[in-house]
Amino acid sequence: MKWRLAAAVTGAVGALAVTGLAIAQSVWVTVGAADVQICRPVFAEVHRLEQEFLLDQVDTRCARGTSDYDSELCETVRELLQATRELDDVEWFMIGNEQCDDDSPYPCFGAEFFNTPRTGRDAQRAIAAFREDAALPARITAGMDFMAAAPIGDRCLAKQWIAKYDSASSPSQPGAQSSNGKGPKFGGAIASSKSQRGGAQPVTPPASAISQDDVDDCIDGVASQEMCSSLLADLPPSDPSFTDLALALMVGEIAEGRPVSAIGYGDMIAAQRRGPDAELVRCTVRVLAKWDLDAGLQACNQAGIEDAGVVELRGQIHLMAGRWNDAWNDFDAAYRTGRAPQPLFLRGLASAGRGKMTDAIKDMAQAEQEAAGTTEAFEDVGFSLAAVTPGKPLAPPEAFAPMGSAAAAAPPPPAAPAPAEPRASSAPPRSGVVKFAPDAPRGSLAPLTSARIAECDNTLRAAQAESQTWKGTAEEKSLRLGLIQRTLFAGRCAGHVQAAEMVIDAERSIAIAASSAASAFTDAAETSPDAIACVEPMIPTDPRNTTGSPALRNSCAYPVYVAYCNVSPARGSWAETFTCGVGSSLGIDVIPANSATPAVFGREVQHFACRQPAGPVLTYQAGKGLDGFCK
Repeated sequence: MKWRLAAAVTGAVGALAVTGLAIAQSVWVTVGAADVQICRPVFAEVHRLEQEFLLDQVDTRCARGTSDYDSELCETVRELLQATRELDDVEWFMIGNEQCDDDSPYPCFGAEFFNTPRTGRDAQRAIAAFREDAALPARITAGMDFMAAAPIGDRCLAKQWIAKYDSASSPSQPGAQSSNGKGPKFGGAIASSKSQRGGAQPVTPPASAISQDDVDDCIDGVASQEMCSSLLADLPPSDPSFTDLALALMVGEIAEGRPVSAIGYGDMIAAQRRGPDAELVRCTVRVLAKWDLDAGLQACNQAGIEDAGVVELRGQIHLMAGRWNDAWNDFDAAYRTGRAPQPLFLRGLASAGRGKMTDAIKDMAQAEQEAAGTTEAFEDVGFSLAAVTPGKPLAPPEAFAPMGSAAAAAPPPPAAPAPAEPRASSAPPRSGVVKFAPDAPRGSLAPLTSARIAECDNTLRAAQAESQTWKGTAEEKSLRLGLIQRTLFAGRCAGHVQAAEMVIDAERSIAIAASSAASAFTDAAETSPDAIACVEPMIPTDPRNTTGSPALRNSCAYPVYVAYCNVSPARGSWAETFTCGVGSSLGIDVIPANSATPAVFGREVQHFACRQPAGPVLTYQAGKGLDGFCK
């Protein structure tokens, strides 16, 4: 059958939770005759049609004197007919036939195709094909011949394979169902839309004009991250391909060593879910990225700890943190619930971390015996006995810090994307810029495009890197960085999937550092009391304003840091975020040379600018405005 020959190169993410780590930790299941007895009526009918097919071949090939007479082929067909009549229907179908091609008069069918172990993307595509086939009806209808009926038998076999696979799955595997039957575990958390479109049925094209071939290239890892990011930027979240592309980009970012960006894409998927399902996705992607793990632990707990799959995910976070007892307890609970080999192997690793090597070796050996390849699969992702034996955490401390804090700045990958080039004021408007109308009510925003998310992440990374060169005390630097982070994610990056978390993290840093920073001694040699005079606010209708939002324009030939606040903004408006005279409510942003940056201001704004890298140190006095110096 053609679909069997093409299954290795079609499909995509299917019902896979993720690629990479999910595939690496999954163990291929096999089905035997005892697993498929429910398919006996279907197999019996296919078997009957096969015998009719062979009898037709005998009539055609074995009539002496006809032009189709072939003594050798006739003998072969008679022997095959005799052999197949002696076989039980289920036994016959399980043996099947795999020696065929597109030109063969005899179809491919049987268990070998399903029971052949696969890994990596081969496994990903095969599981997607199995799942699509299993979703179709397995009924033999009147008028079917052997060629048409054989695929129906495979559909029934696919249903049983998927059922066994899901039953045996741990949180590291696709398609696993919740132990309480109310929702998906790891596998259902991030399902590709392709798995829901039907195997042999026509694929519904995306609502946009994007080519399905381009989407498939992204899912299959053929296209570049840049191209896929561009495709995603043009898709609304409601598009059938949105989750496919976000998932493919997430996997690519993990492979490239960019966990923060990977989590951003994963959270775009989570944003399409609600309640425990959304928390399960957030938990899962952080375990896969091995980053922002404290937030991942919180998400796991909110996803529902009565589920064995969630408990195993939580155990993996404890394992990476070196909390061996907590990890052991979670893996033990997950194993006792499902008896799958994966949590058993992980329980062994936790035992090794506790110094109980006898228990560790026993669990790990039993897991390997139950599912060959488990040890190698976990070692490939860093979960090995050698890694645990020293008793040190498997992930660095910064992997647990809140994203956006200096401590959690992602390690620079070999080929990390460069920060976005500043745009001159003459450039066209940037797509995805949040439009803050003066004193507009504060509310939720539509998610940013992937390109804008990357721009926001790069802007924050650039500020974190530059903060190492700032003058002043640690508290002053922390305060300034916190103000920049809050301004960014309560301003032009407010539609970022992690904006709320970033703002909360920034407010925490500001609260801790503000009092110490205010009392810090400043040497006059470190200050420049004069503010830069080349910054001015612009309303959206200003012909020089290309941002589409209220903005601050820098006419200097060098970049500046600008601080601003709003005088008497409307209650509940966006502008109220940066209210003059209310604690540390200043907004601080950087404006490239001869450029403009979107800002959040209402009817009256006060601002103060310094030449980069000097930053403003300010107070606000009613009636006088912002006053201070640059440092």
